[in-house]
Amino acid sequence: MVSTFKKNNVEVITLTNEQADAWRAVAQKTSYKLFADKVPGGKELIEKALSVK
Repeated sequence: MVSTFKKNNVEVITLTNEQADAWRAVAQKTSYKLFADKVPGGKELIEKALSVK
């Protein structure tokens, strides 16, 4: 997938584990919470998505 983005002149940035953890912490308080509140079954969808490693 990364190569497809790069071929289309999209800048791809790889986060360190620490950066990814910080991003998730912000997302849990903002977009994840909003999604869970507004989308029927949203909380369960987020939990399923986050369970994938």
